[in-house]
Amino acid sequence: MSIFIIATGTDVGKTMTSTSLMVKYGADCNLFYWKPVQTGPLKTTDTYFLEKALGTSRRILPAGYSYSHPSSPHYSASLENSEISVEYLNLLWERNQSLIGKNASIIVEAAGGLMVPLNNDTLFLDWIQDMKLPVLLVVSTSLGTINHSLLSLEALHLRKVPVLGFLGYGEDVDTWESSKQAIERFGKAESLGRFFLDKKLHTSDLQNEILRCFDTANQIKGLLQ
Repeated sequence: MSIFIIATGTDVGKTMTSTSLMVKYGADCNLFYWKPVQTGPLKTTDTYFLEKALGTSRRILPAGYSYSHPSSPHYSASLENSEISVEYLNLLWERNQSLIGKNASIIVEAAGGLMVPLNNDTLFLDWIQDMKLPVLLVVSTSLGTINHSLLSLEALHLRKVPVLGFLGYGEDVDTWESSKQAIERFGKAESLGRFFLDKKLHTSDLQNEILRCFDTANQIKGLLQ
């Protein structure tokens, strides 16, 4: 099952979730990674980080658009006299599906959150709605997560975007259990657990930590199959 990885305010968590999915389940579940739009210098991008973590780019599809300025996609594009075309992204999506075959799935990592503009007319949420792909929402475990998470879930539910559930990223702080229960209850979404990884770990250590602490109950793996 192809899915969107969206974050409510923890971009590191979004990247680490995509990386963990690819490291742990890439081969077993025949997953491929795609970042439709990426911004920032090459060696700071999510795609570059994932390439290092995997040690191979065979399961990484080329980004649709790539801009050097680390900011909102629509603004980064404007600095390079460019504009992001949703129609072009749709063509790339169809091409990617043809390339990987019908038995493979794509992990699509968003650039920023739901309300980030792709261009002057289209929010990322608009495109997600049109794509009709289910969303895995990555939320912070820190204070403030209830408000951010519920706003995002309400927006997804109003647009009738299928939500697989939410995944907590961060330390197991004393408020997390209460926050998780509130998000489940008011956001009408399933908790898919919590995890935390140091992004500065060397590749082999990072891979070992992912295998040890990510999706220990196999909840997410079950959704991918």
